[in-house]
Amino acid sequence: FGWFNEGQTEGPAAHLHREMVDAMFHEEIAQIGKAFVECKIQTAPWVEAPGQHEEGALRWNFYDINVLGDPAMSVWNDEPIDVDVTYPTEVTLGTTSIEVTVSADGAVKEGFNCAILKDGELRSSGVTDENGVAVMVFNPPVLEVGDGMLIVSGYNCLPDTNNIVFIPANGPYVVYAESVVDDAAGNGNGFIDFGELIALDLSLRNVGNDDAIDVNAVMYQENYVWFTITDEAEPYGDIASADTVMKQQAFGFEVANNIPDQTILELFIDANDGNQTWTSGFHLVANAPQLDSYDMIIDDSQSGNNNGMLDPGETAIISIPVVNNGHSDCESALAGLSCGNLYVSFNSNTFNLGDMAVDDTVVAQFEVVVDPLAPVGTSVEFQLKTTTGAYVFNSIYHSSIGIIKEDFETGDFSAFEWSNTGNEHWTIITENPFDGTYSAKSGAITHNQSSGLAITLETIGEGEISFNYKVSSEQDWDFLKFYMDGTVLEKWSGEAGWEEVSFPVSEGSHVLLWAYEKDPVGTAGSDCAWLDNIVFPATTIIISTKEIVDDLQLSVYPNPTSGLIFIESEKLISGSHLQVFDVRGNVIFEQTSFSNTGMVQLDLSHQGQGLYFIKISSETGTVVKKVIVE
Repeated sequence: FGWFNEGQTEGPAAHLHREMVDAMFHEEIAQIGKAFVECKIQTAPWVEAPGQHEEGALRWNFYDINVLGDPAMSVWNDEPIDVDVTYPTEVTLGTTSIEVTVSADGAVKEGFNCAILKDGELRSSGVTDENGVAVMVFNPPVLEVGDGMLIVSGYNCLPDTNNIVFIPANGPYVVYAESVVDDAAGNGNGFIDFGELIALDLSLRNVGNDDAIDVNAVMYQENYVWFTITDEAEPYGDIASADTVMKQQAFGFEVANNIPDQTILELFIDANDGNQTWTSGFHLVANAPQLDSYDMIIDDSQSGNNNGMLDPGETAIISIPVVNNGHSDCESALAGLSCGNLYVSFNSNTFNLGDMAVDDTVVAQFEVVVDPLAPVGTSVEFQLKTTTGAYVFNSIYHSSIGIIKEDFETGDFSAFEWSNTGNEHWTIITENPFDGTYSAKSGAITHNQSSGLAITLETIGEGEISFNYKVSSEQDWDFLKFYMDGTVLEKWSGEAGWEEVSFPVSEGSHVLLWAYEKDPVGTAGSDCAWLDNIVFPATTIIISTKEIVDDLQLSVYPNPTSGLIFIESEKLISGSHLQVFDVRGNVIFEQTSFSNTGMVQLDLSHQGQGLYFIKISSETGTVVKKVIVE
């Protein structure tokens, strides 16, 4: 918090420090937030006292010194203690208050917080006095039978949780007490697993003040989707007040063989003595396997260029780790990989995962072949299906054939739809490129000017963009800046040779801008920037350099489709421009004249399976929709 030198007037930081220590060690305030409030209360009048040598003390106290994080966090400044809590374990319905006494090592504890919760709601709270007693007032009184919790916390104290039960004032009252799973007919592990026939040992407790005579119980549930009760009734006979009666294999149910992992089974017990019925509920948890998969790895080292990507003409091994993240073992698990792209085929597309215990990981491997005629940049979607018993799990992976790269080796900007912004256009040059023959160079600008090169793209799934840059400018004043969607991700200045950088790109549409920007005065170096070897994310389509907006009310259906689609929009009017792109960015259809119905019918079946983009441009902007042809 601060400090002061000997002989120096105490500053506000040191005073605040002292008050904080006093709050925690002397006043024994457990929560850091409360201690901090107390130290500020004690410090606030002091900071404006006459003769203080530090300026800005008020700001220091109120603006600069703050607690970050959870203000309710308890801070221990010594080994935490265990407390002894004395309280009535049973509370009659309608009781207005009870007393709780807190002590430790025979000494009462003052200032300890006590809270009573029932059904997740706070029903009473209090703080122990100098005698260690907290008066817990119920306002309103508890009128529902059931269990609650008494939680005690305080200075250098481990939180202490205690059970409390609310009981009726008179008569018997029989409720569920506990249950034990008997799965001897299943795997015998003592837990509820998918497909098992369960026998349930269950005990009932009479929390009332009178004996319960000739009790019969019925178990039921309100949702029969995941299990079926096979034995619902059991006689329990007489249950004395405060007694508990356990019956072995009292009830039974059968669990569905496709129940999701960690499904909560909500169950209810109606206990009846012939005169009245008492209803209580409880829940159990069912276990099942859960097969999840991780990142896809492409190994093209045997028959390819070993760049970890699919390239035309390659045969590669695709590896996908599969893990059983569920709570049950599984048997005879299988994995299958499919792809709807016409340029991709398989030498092997199934893999036997075998038996998988909980937390087991098996790497599924598939051999894939890429057509030598596959266009570079073709988007590829793989579907992984893992199965075990009645369970089916699906995952989607995206990749591309080849690298979608702008290396400016066309000698111009024709490879992609680039747009220049600012005062001067970028140009293509041959002097000292990073690779090949050409690179791009920013325009010749002067003070307070900029030269920008922009492109708009659509990505499917998360990816990464990388590029090489070089800059020669006035250090810390003139910059090459890289923007994504209007936000500067990085900037460079001074004398920097060719360097490679990369940035993550999320799924969706993005506007990328490389801009060389100058300040009002000063010039140094070559006063420009260079770009080369831009590698776009896999599954990228370059769609436009115009602003993308989402208010054009575009509907494309059916999607996915076997080929025939309907494109409907109120913006399909004179002056609009409809285009359809394949994943390589080629325009395969366009139209500028529309009927007054606002609808266009289009058949893409002759284009083959894959992903396509529908784009409508108008004066108000551009909207892009994806459509899948199966």
